Amino acid sequence: MGRGPNHKPDKVTRKQVQSLALLGLTDKQIAEAMEFSEPTVQRHYAKELKEGRVFANSAVAGWLYQKCREGNV
Repeated sequence: MGRGPNHKPDKVTRKQVQSLALLGLTDKQIAEAMEFSEPTVQRHYAKELKEGRVFANSAVAGWLYQKCREGNV
């Protein structure tokens, strides 16, 4: 699985990992989708994992805030 110990992330794989994290996938699910090991994902893509999850949480919070402003509580 994966590309071995010499894995070098690039712009494409970074964006893919971030997008999968944005969708709410776990590290394990992202690793399987990308055909990397879970430690490779965690080691090389920590920033993308964090950013994707922050964006997802922000989107949900914004949506909930808007619904509350509309009186839907």
